[in-house]
Amino acid sequence: MGILLDKLNIKELSDTKLRDEILRAEEQIKILKLTEKEYQGYLRMLEAEREKRAIEQNKKINGYGRY
Repeated sequence: MGILLDKLNIKELSDTKLRDEILRAEEQIKILKLTEKEYQGYLRMLEAEREKRAIEQNKKINGYGRY
């Protein structure tokens, strides 16, 4: 059974339409959690790239960088 069904303490649902909706909602929650992790990883990657560019720009300004 799904997590929501377990938390609601529902062992059997006679209304299969409701059960299917709950299971579908659980699947969407899993997808959103994965998508959020990917998004957070992308943001960390962008921040690292910004820091790298700032360091390189600072080196150029101070005359320490390679051109």
